[in-house]
Amino acid sequence: MINWYSKAIVNEAITHPLSFNGIIVADSIDKEDFSGFWCIGDYTFDCLLTKKKHKRAHSYFYRNRSLQFQEKVIDAVKKYKGIAVREEIEEFRSWHEPKNYKKTYYITVTK
Repeated sequence: MINWYSKAIVNEAITHPLSFNGIIVADSIDKEDFSGFWCIGDYTFDCLLTKKKHKRAHSYFYRNRSLQFQEKVIDAVKKYKGIAVREEIEEFRSWHEPKNYKKTYYITVTK
């Protein structure tokens, strides 16, 4: 599953570089407050998965996406050639903070 998720993230960063801001490692995010960001722990992440079996697995297991699992996915993303990953710990206003926030990863395509 780590490979499915990492490939989905890299594909999104490559195909939609202007609208893809990065990945937030948290339990969930509000898509209105964090437009352009994705959270692996959030149920909406299945929009990035291309295969039906991957979407089904995500919908079945999405509540079990621990922060450690999300970090492993980011580690897999870092191994792709032509992809740069920058991490940042951001401070949010309390009402806009993602649930159980850990880090934000900015993923860009390099030449």
